[in-house]
Amino acid sequence: MDAILAQLPQIEAMCEQLYTAQAILDNSRSPYAQLLASSSLLRLVTEHALSAQIRIEMKKYFMQYLDTHGPGMEAYVCTSVVQLLCRTVKLAWFDADAPRGIVDECKALMERGSPGHYLLALKVLTMLVSEINTATPGRTLTAHRKIAVSFRDLSLLSVFKVALVALRQLLDNRAEPRLKEQGLTLALACLSFDFVGTCLDDSAEDMSTIQVPSSWRGLIEDPSTLQLFLDYYAASGPPPSKLALECLVRLASVRRSLFSSDVERSKFLNRLVNGCRDILRAQSGLAEHHDNYHEFCRLLGRLKTNYQLSELVSVDNYTEWIQLVAQLTIDSLNSWQWAKDSVYYLLGLWSSLNNWQWAKDSVYYLLGLWSRLVSSMPYLKGDSPSLLEANVPKITQAYITSRLESVRLVLVGGSSLDDMLDAEDQLSEQLESLPYLVRFQYDKSSQFVCSLIDPLVVNYKQLAVLEGQLAWMVSIVGSVIRGRLSSSSSSAESQESIDGDLAARVFGLLSLMDTGVHQGRCQENSLQSVHQGRYQENSRQRLDMAVLGFFQNFRKVYIGEQVMQSSSVYSKLGERLGLADHQAVVQSSNVYSKLGERLGLADHQAVMQSSNVNSKLGERLGLADHQAVMQSSNVYSKLGERLGLADHQAVMQSSNVYSKLGERLGLADHQAVMQSSNVYSKLGERLGLADHQAVLTLMLQKIATNLKVYGSSEGLVHLTLTLFQDLATGYMSGKLLLKLEAVHFMLGHHTSAYYSFLDAPPNSRNRTCYYNTLARLLFMEDAPSRFKGFMAPLQSDAPSRFKGFMAPLQSAFGEIAARSSNCSSPAQLRQSAPQLAVVGLFRDLRGIAAATATRRTYSLLFDWMYPAHFRAVLCCLEAFADTPAVTTPLLKFVSEFVFNKSQRLTFDSSSPNGILLFREVSKVLVCYGQHVLNVQQVSDPYNDKYKGIWICLQALSRAMSGNYVNFGVFELYCTCVITAMITSDNFCASVLLQALSRAMSGNYVNFGVFELYGDAALSDALGVALRMALSIPLADIMSYKKVAKAYFSLIEVLCHNHTGTVACQDSVTFGFILSSLDQGLKSLDVSISSACASAVDNLASFYFRNVVREPESGRPAPGSAEMQEHLRQQPALLPEILRSLFEIILFEENSNQWSLSRPMLSLILINEAVYLQLRQQIIVAQPPDKQPHLAACLDKLMTDVGSNLEPKNRDKFTQNLTIVRHEYRSKT
Repeated sequence: MDAILAQLPQIEAMCEQLYTAQAILDNSRSPYAQLLASSSLLRLVTEHALSAQIRIEMKKYFMQYLDTHGPGMEAYVCTSVVQLLCRTVKLAWFDADAPRGIVDECKALMERGSPGHYLLALKVLTMLVSEINTATPGRTLTAHRKIAVSFRDLSLLSVFKVALVALRQLLDNRAEPRLKEQGLTLALACLSFDFVGTCLDDSAEDMSTIQVPSSWRGLIEDPSTLQLFLDYYAASGPPPSKLALECLVRLASVRRSLFSSDVERSKFLNRLVNGCRDILRAQSGLAEHHDNYHEFCRLLGRLKTNYQLSELVSVDNYTEWIQLVAQLTIDSLNSWQWAKDSVYYLLGLWSSLNNWQWAKDSVYYLLGLWSRLVSSMPYLKGDSPSLLEANVPKITQAYITSRLESVRLVLVGGSSLDDMLDAEDQLSEQLESLPYLVRFQYDKSSQFVCSLIDPLVVNYKQLAVLEGQLAWMVSIVGSVIRGRLSSSSSSAESQESIDGDLAARVFGLLSLMDTGVHQGRCQENSLQSVHQGRYQENSRQRLDMAVLGFFQNFRKVYIGEQVMQSSSVYSKLGERLGLADHQAVVQSSNVYSKLGERLGLADHQAVMQSSNVNSKLGERLGLADHQAVMQSSNVYSKLGERLGLADHQAVMQSSNVYSKLGERLGLADHQAVMQSSNVYSKLGERLGLADHQAVLTLMLQKIATNLKVYGSSEGLVHLTLTLFQDLATGYMSGKLLLKLEAVHFMLGHHTSAYYSFLDAPPNSRNRTCYYNTLARLLFMEDAPSRFKGFMAPLQSDAPSRFKGFMAPLQSAFGEIAARSSNCSSPAQLRQSAPQLAVVGLFRDLRGIAAATATRRTYSLLFDWMYPAHFRAVLCCLEAFADTPAVTTPLLKFVSEFVFNKSQRLTFDSSSPNGILLFREVSKVLVCYGQHVLNVQQVSDPYNDKYKGIWICLQALSRAMSGNYVNFGVFELYCTCVITAMITSDNFCASVLLQALSRAMSGNYVNFGVFELYGDAALSDALGVALRMALSIPLADIMSYKKVAKAYFSLIEVLCHNHTGTVACQDSVTFGFILSSLDQGLKSLDVSISSACASAVDNLASFYFRNVVREPESGRPAPGSAEMQEHLRQQPALLPEILRSLFEIILFEENSNQWSLSRPMLSLILINEAVYLQLRQQIIVAQPPDKQPHLAACLDKLMTDVGSNLEPKNRDKFTQNLTIVRHEYRSKT
């Protein structure tokens, strides 16, 4: 009763708004007043749960109002009122049958004979379809889909029929264009409806198959339906002609199973192809209107997406159609100002790019169409000619020449034309399809490419045109070589030779790019290039970006692991012996045969798993990769003693297969097989690049050059470092890099004195990637012998090698320490220490810390950092605490440094390093926390405050969950480090909650110690955390993803380990927690909904075991009485959660059904009578025709399920729920 009285003021205000808005609509003729009233009513209808009767009356009123005033209203006012009507109809859809009669009411409006009413009825139906197809703000996805499915089944077909009838009448009567446009818009809205809840995106370029219901079969198969839209296109211009093409695109996308037979589907395809042929014959509307051209390209693209090439070649007039499409593609390429965005679809049917400035959105479709046609050729059976052989090479040539010509025209046109090389997304889309076309007839296409690139390389000087054209050619060559990964051609050996010819042109270009007039001028007595000359020109930077892209593609195919899979040697072995790669060759070894017979160790993987090293993984995880694990195996020890086979490499080389290859071909192992690739043969003949190492050396030289000369180009530096990192990350390519002198030089000379990009502020973020890559190479192997010969001054062992690498950073820390000792306050240090140097130092350290993946490598960094340099870290933080540009990289380094990934922070049992590390980190976090708590007003809350707090407490979370600190030591000896860090304010609530939840769920702290020694730290921390969590409005918690994850993670931990604490909260707090869990269950984030389900399950199980049932211990657990009182005061809390769970599982798609099902049994057993009432309510809420089916399904839910929470009983319930969901959804 109190709750109802509390809502009375809100109800009165709502009624007053209703009456006021109605009065304005009834009495005012001002369009602005009408718009204000309709907007207010729309917000009121959406945000408030009005009664069914009120919604029905409002729908009736709005319909009458439109009937009376609609034709004469301003368009924007009419749209607003129509949306209000349709929103009301949607929300009242299940209230009664009256709202569902809106289609008949619109038919009546159309029969009035008035053009105004006719247009109004079409607008209402269009808005209705759109409104029901769009989720309503504030409503669950479940409720939206229920209405959408009901509308689809009851009314959508009728609406589509109304649209078709109207279009026929309007076409025959030669009605005004706006009526035709509205009729086509209505038809398009019906065809674009989300029939099965897949959330179709109309803006997406690649439309999926449209799942039209079977009840539409007759209309779709009717020849007049398709012909109607073809007639509209022929008889009108944009926008009606564009809408007609959009409808045709959707009709071309209907599912295969809709048609009653393959014959009917073939007839439909015949009509569609012939319609496209007629459009191409007449060329009507394509050359004059960009919208028509773009949609027609989409239509052509859909033909191959939804139909097989064998079906297309079988249609009538295929020969004429394919020739017309080819001619359209070539004509488009020859008028490239149009076709820039349409080419994908024709090069997916070919390429239409020469009018690229007009048709930039269509290139994607054209390229995609032709690439799909070419890809289908291996599966084409029968004698029907595809005619692709004659046309595809022409299309390829037209595309490439148009790219080259575009460079010249862009330079002539200046800023009025966009350079396609700058449009990275569009460029990558086009180059994805191009390899299929080039490799279709690779010999001819490669000869053409070589004929273009050779004169460009010969004439390469300072000309921007040549640089732009070379950028295109290098990009094209790179994409074609990448196509080797997906090539299904049987002539792998010849294709490798062609790849080698193409690659040789690009590698040969490198010798010219950084020499002579192409090189920036250098200062005397300086090792770094001045950023002058060609390096500052955009055309030159585009060329270098293209080269980096080529390197990436070449690396993926012909360097490291991939080359073994692409080698023609393995192709032959696969054909003759079934040995498709070096793994199969290894397993063919007689050594493994014997091991398999005697020990069941059939390959080196089994040998690895047999290793005793697994028992030592807890002590040391210095085994960074399978190499170290395998070499530690007792099996290899025995093989080494008896056969000299000390590791799997030796076993591989002992294989009889390699013996034969060595005898006949000189290929003694898989390394030699890799180098036998025809690509390297060609590169060796032309450029002397005989193997991987030669190519990698060339790549490293280019990487080093870019890092020296492109300091001002952050994008190019980023691409360069990404290539460097990818090369170092690959297992085999990383090993090859370690053999290169260029890498040795970089490891010893890695400062800004050698690589100028380090001094450029825009490259600050790139420093982390740079040092991470260098450190990854440094730590590639833990064995000290691996580091011998790295650099001349330091050749003894890994630790000394590491110290040499860290020498520049040692100097930087030493300088900071010296400045700090000479300064009496942090402010003086701030003035004396360069900010950029401090930022760079911590970004570098973060990259190195991220590369320490083993216990041994981490120990090198830890011993270097502690205790010598942690004081300098704290001094920097004190000096720059109010400067996010400094604190962010500093805190990120600290967070990475305490992250115990791969168990790298494993100290000896007698070592105090874990506690010492935590204490140092706590000083950093407390220092930052004390500053940030004093910050009040900031212009950018996230960057100036929240971000630092998140990183700070992420470090705390990692430190507390790293399992390398016994936190009982702090509590036992009353150390207040943790307490100091968790007493913060609301600004850091979200991250603090995350840290606290991780600390409490780490399973390494015995919380009983707190109570045992009378320490209130735990209870104080929980109290503070809950108060901060409750201070954040629920809407804000759900709005910010990181806040929500932190909050629900904490609640999950509390409900699991401290259920009594949650239950002992006051009723308001307890109600807020359960309400928030109800909202969290509806989150689309699986981690949040799963955490909420776990929390609810723990609460419900606690209540069931301590209140509903007699406790096993004989006495209720603390908090059970309080929870019983909370639920007595708010009895709807748990039933509402159970309702939400039923709706989510039965009516929505979810990937965590198991997690969501776990709390349902507990909730049902708490009060089975309430469950029966809720079950009936859920059934009644469904459409009448589905109620019996749902009731029959739910009858099976509790079959063989007992009234207990034993694991077997829970599993039986989950199994029943899965069956219920499947049976219900299979028939709806």
